[in-house]
Amino acid sequence: MAFSMQLTNALGLSPHDLTKLENILEKLRKDDAELHDRLVIYLVDGGDDAVLKELPKVAGGPEKLCLGCASQYGGSQYGPISWFTFLRDLEIKDTQFYLRLARAFAAVAKHLPADRFFCQQHLGGDRGVEILLQEATKTSIGMSSSDPRACKLPAETVLAMLAAEGCSAESLVKAPFIGNASNWQDMKVRQMILSLADMGKVFVNHRELVAPLVAAGHAEKRVMAVENLALTGANPSAFASELVAAATDSSKLLREAAQGLLKGIATDVRPELERLAGSGNRTQREHAVRLLGRLYGGEARDFLTGLKEKEKSAPIREAVDAILAEGRSAAVPVAQVFTPPPRDPIDLHPPVTPGLRKALELHCARGQSEHALRPIDSRLKGY
Repeated sequence: MAFSMQLTNALGLSPHDLTKLENILEKLRKDDAELHDRLVIYLVDGGDDAVLKELPKVAGGPEKLCLGCASQYGGSQYGPISWFTFLRDLEIKDTQFYLRLARAFAAVAKHLPADRFFCQQHLGGDRGVEILLQEATKTSIGMSSSDPRACKLPAETVLAMLAAEGCSAESLVKAPFIGNASNWQDMKVRQMILSLADMGKVFVNHRELVAPLVAAGHAEKRVMAVENLALTGANPSAFASELVAAATDSSKLLREAAQGLLKGIATDVRPELERLAGSGNRTQREHAVRLLGRLYGGEARDFLTGLKEKEKSAPIREAVDAILAEGRSAAVPVAQVFTPPPRDPIDLHPPVTPGLRKALELHCARGQSEHALRPIDSRLKGY
């Protein structure tokens, strides 16, 4: 084991994990070996938390713990020794371990300026949890991750941490949906939270919070909501009715965003599209008709034909006619391409017969000098 002290390590951190932890805390060990050992025992074994009272007193503590928020640019997060690489490869999912880590972060960063943080309002005001998220996603107030997909910190673990601190999941879950798209800080919050591993599953598990944000509101916010589902890989089946509503909305941007997700759940949404085609408002009906034709092709022909027969609205009939015409065009067989009859291959280097040689010489002699004939003669010598 790399550490000099004895650890029970009931969590089962691997020797590789312990080595990385030692490397991250090397500056603290050189400054105060006793405090370093107490911190390691607290983090790994859940030892005496009195060490948390000592961390705020450490001069340059955030730098000595390699925290990105020590600098407004977050440069330490991008080095080979970082909490990001430690958290990225960590297999431990123990909530208490992450809570201890967050509490240590909060203690050592107690005196940092408030402007180093931007997400605490969505995390129950917990500075330590925000620092943990910053480190896990390579995000700071001055920089964003170059590869947010590299984050391996499970979103459910973060929610469990918040629950342990008496905070509900609502604020964190809704945060990526309510920000202003033109506000840089709001979008940084959104990026950081969406980067958490399996955030899409969290959206599905908290459908009651997410579905209303997809179904209603300003089109710009709803586009962002649909994008959140797509970016996190949330199962679109959980939001089928809301996505249909978005895909038949008057906003073109919203329709295009939602229609991409509907393609994967076409079977699930067909009844709702047929319902809207027959009884929605005019906008919904027109776009539902188009979607039926484009998602199901000839399978929707009988339904659309029946709809047209009883339809009184001219725009709806026109939309049905257009879709049916598209279907007929697609059904027209491609014009037959005739293959030319086989031919004997042409010899690219045919022999020069005496007659051909004489004709070439006469032709060249009429308008060419003797000098011009030499290249021709040299080319023909091989025949």
